[in-house]
Amino acid sequence: MAYQLHHNTKRKFDDYAAADAWMRYDETLPLSLSSPIQFFVRMFSGGKTLVLQADSSDSVASVHRKIQSITGIRSIQSTSGVPRME
Repeated sequence: MAYQLHHNTKRKFDDYAAADAWMRYDETLPLSLSSPIQFFVRMFSGGKTLVLQADSSDSVASVHRKIQSITGIRSIQSTSGVPRME
């Protein structure tokens, strides 16, 4: 019986070392490294899930602006330095 190896091309956050995955709030990647990314954002109110398309060259701030334009919920900078939605 022959077995085929299934190669999953989807990336997961756990596929990268934490140091490699960390990104400053306003940092962008070089254009040559950009690739499409899909985010699933669970909304606390109502339990709905927002599906967001972005590019790996997008900054965290630009992703927050996309979320704000869709939901009307603005992002604020917390005292810990980690952005959160208000």
